[in-house]
Amino acid sequence: AAQGLLHPALEAEAVGHAIVQASHLMAKVHHRAYHDPLTELGNRALFYELVQHQLAIAEREHGKLSILAIDLDNFKVVNDEEGHAAGDRLLEAVARRLEKIIRASDAAARMGGDEFSILLVDADQASAIETAQRLVAELAKPYEGIATRVSASIGIAVYPAAGRDLG
Repeated sequence: AAQGLLHPALEAEAVGHAIVQASHLMAKVHHRAYHDPLTELGNRALFYELVQHQLAIAEREHGKLSILAIDLDNFKVVNDEEGHAAGDRLLEAVARRLEKIIRASDAAARMGGDEFSILLVDADQASAIETAQRLVAELAKPYEGIATRVSASIGIAVYPAAGRDLG
């Protein structure tokens, strides 16, 4: 064998290892592009993609879906009076509570600041209202280490009654 060349089996293993490393790196980049780094929920870009996809399915199959827009009440007070670290802990706790309430087929996203959205797949108005009420109750419970009382306001849009796109 010529000096400086790897044995073919070792060379194939090295190439395979490099491909696996590159694949893991691409998966991390993709995850970061579509997820909020603080809460690990989907971000605005991922949410809009999911909604567009589910709207197309609902339109084709004459189905329904609902979107919940959630805004935290008193988040600014937490940040101003208890500090940004407390605000971050609150956002993380809110994300976990959202995930606890929604179904696996639904999607929660942090849209920015203290705004979250939920995509409820195959959910009519009654179902969306029931889920929103459970979320309001869950999000109003005290948060460990947070002195300020926090609650949530939730708006509901139901397809097709509320429109056929996000505009």
